[in-house]
Amino acid sequence: RVEPLLVLARRALADALAAGCLEIDADDAMRCDAIPIPTHLLSPLFEDMRLRGLLDDRTLPFVVAPESATVRLSAAAAGDGGAAARYALPRKTCHPCLLSDMGVGLLAARCPQLLELHLTDCDALSDNGVLLLAAGCPLLHVLELRRCPLLTSAALLEMAERLPGLEVLLLGGCGEVDDTGVCAIGTRCLALRSLDVGGCSIRDESLHVLGEFAHSLSDLSIAGCFHVSSCAIRALATTRASLRTLAISRSPSCSSWFTDGLLRNLPQLELVILAAQVPPSLR
Repeated sequence: RVEPLLVLARRALADALAAGCLEIDADDAMRCDAIPIPTHLLSPLFEDMRLRGLLDDRTLPFVVAPESATVRLSAAAAGDGGAAARYALPRKTCHPCLLSDMGVGLLAARCPQLLELHLTDCDALSDNGVLLLAAGCPLLHVLELRRCPLLTSAALLEMAERLPGLEVLLLGGCGEVDDTGVCAIGTRCLALRSLDVGGCSIRDESLHVLGEFAHSLSDLSIAGCFHVSSCAIRALATTRASLRTLAISRSPSCSSWFTDGLLRNLPQLELVILAAQVPPSLR
C-alpha cells in the first residue's frame, strides 16, 4: 500500500521537528513564526506527533493552533468509556509526556483561549508550570493532570485562585496533592462537577469540605485514598445530593459490608470499586 504524498510529507516534517533538524531556538519557539505551517495541516500534524510520542517543549508550540479550545496530550481523552475507565488508577502510558514547565508555559502563551487540557504522565511538570497555565488560560474549565508526580497542593491553590470556573479536575496519581489543595478547590471552584483525586494524599478533611461547598459535584474518585474513613465517605454520599458516581477502593474501612449498605441507602449512586494495594500499615 502506497501512502499518500501528503501523509509522507507530514511525517517527514514531524521527524524533522522532533530531531531538531530545523534549528529551532528558544526565541523561535516563543514567536512560533519560524515555520509557517498551514493552519489546515496543524491538527493532523499534532495528532501524528502525539501518537508517536514526539511532542516536547520545542515542538509543541509549532503544531498547536493558536485558536485551539481543546488540547489533548493524553493517551486517551478523559471521559472516554464508563466510570471505571475514567477513574482507572495510575498506570503509565506507552508514551510518557515530554513536556516540562517551559512547554506548558509556551502552550499557555500560544493558546490563551484554551478551555480544555488533557495532560498525563508528565514527570517534568511542576507547580511552576501550572502557575503559568492558570495565569495564561483563565477560561480553562476542564483540566486533566493525572500522574504528574511533581505537582503539589501549591498548584491547586493557584488553580483555585485563577480558575474559579473549573468544572472538571482530574489529578489521579498525583501523590503529593493533599487536603490543603483539595479544600481550596472545593471552596473556590463552585462549578466543579467532576473530581479525581485517586491516589492523592487526602484525608477526611477534603471530603468534609466537598460535602459542604461542592454543590455541583456529581462524579468523584477517591480510589486508593486509604486515609479517608468510611464515616467521611458515608457523610459525603448522604449529604451531597448531586453525587451520582463515586469511585473507591477496598480497604479495612471500606469493606463489602460497608459498600453494600451504602448502595442500599443510596440507590441513585453508582459505586465503582477499583483495585488498589493497601499499605501494610493499614492492613
